[in-house]
This record gives sequence, C-alpha cells and structure tokens, in this order.
Amino acid sequence: MKKRLAIFSTALLIITLSLFTLIYSIKKGQFILNTTSSFPLGLYKITHKEHYQKGDLVSFCATPSPTIEKMIREGYTQPNPNCPNHTPQLLKKIMALEDDNVTIESSVKINNQPLKNSHIFRKDSRGNLLHIQPSQKIKRGFFWAMSDYNEKSYDSRYFGQVALKNIIGLATPVITWD
Repeated sequence: MKKRLAIFSTALLIITLSLFTLIYSIKKGQFILNTTSSFPLGLYKITHKEHYQKGDLVSFCATPSPTIEKMIREGYTQPNPNCPNHTPQLLKKIMALEDDNVTIESSVKINNQPLKNSHIFRKDSRGNLLHIQPSQKIKRGFFWAMSDYNEKSYDSRYFGQVALKNIIGLATPVITWD
C-alpha cells in the first residue's frame, strides 16, 4: 500500500510541476495555446528567428486599431496583457513581405498567384459588415498575415498589413487537435 501511495504521490507531483511549468511558459510567451479556428486548436512552441519568410507560421501582437478593437468586442479574440496596448496575440502565416503585391478581388492573390482558402467575405458569421482591405503593395518592414487553413479566419484581409516588429516568434505545433 505504501508503495502505491508513493507512486501516486510522485506521479501527482510530476503532473503538478509540469502544469505549473507549462502555465509559466505560456505566460512568458514561450508557448501559445491556440483557441481560435484559424489554425488547429492546440499548443504551439514559440521560438525567435532573426529573419522571417513567406510560409512561416508566426505569433504576433496585433496593431492597435478600430478594426482590432472590433475583433475583441465581437469575440473573435481576446486582449493579451503580454502585448503592447493589450492587443490580441494572433497566430497566422506570413503570406507576403516587402514589395509583394496583394490583390483583393473575390479572393486574395499575391503577385498574381491565388491563395488557398482566401475567399473575401463581406459579412461575418453574425451578419456584421467586415472592413475589407484594398489591393496594396506590402511596405518595407511589414507582412501580410493570413490563414490558409480556415478561409473564415479574421486576418490581414480585414485588418491590413502588420509590422514585422510585432512578431513574437515562429510557431511550431506541439500538440494539436481538430
């Protein structure tokens, strides 16, 4: 009986310490728990890179704007105390970088190449009008953030270009589920 109790106590201690470590790592920005449908739900490890490229899945702080404030009000995302001005921490792919041309029609094209799952929606799932970005050239020091996983992602199609300095890091899935 004492041996079983010792094994149970040890297992409980390991689980408790693991949870505290995970919570601490999330609070420090080393991990992000994705709870949105833009990419698979789950835990992502965040690592810093010197240079980011197209196709990188990144976590970043949204730029304060009326559109981002609306995202929070409408419940698309939550404010994050780790981001300046408590803007949301988002998880999206880099689809375009400096000097790339983004064409907005019924879907998105980057340098005349259509993007997967990039349909433009005029209204959200609740019937609210969405602010659709115009066609544009990506400015120096900025990127186009989008999901190619879920076409209904709330991303640069609606909130525009994001400064590269807002990137927290590269996101790598650790445990995900759909």
